Amino acid sequence: MYEVKLSALGCPTEEFAAALEKHRTAVEDHMMGEPGRAAPIAGELVAFLVQRIPDKGPVADRGPDRIVIVPYTIIDDTPLPAETQAALDVLRETISG
Repeated sequence: MYEVKLSALGCPTEEFAAALEKHRTAVEDHMMGEPGRAAPIAGELVAFLVQRIPDKGPVADRGPDRIVIVPYTIIDDTPLPAETQAALDVLRETISG
């Protein structure tokens, strides 16, 4: 599972999830569509999380590749308020002692 920092999204988490699904659909449509069409383009993070998974088995028996959104979790990296961070620092100093 990939960890994505909240600060890297640049938008609310719901918008990010929608952008992932939109890109996944666009890539799948491109793969199944007419040859010669330009491939869909997305931001680096979205393009990384949308991946092509080849079908397994003999070539004659394989189905089309699957386009999936790889499992990810969003990590909240928002800085703590100054007073909370100061209290945590004191607690850490007290414990490590």
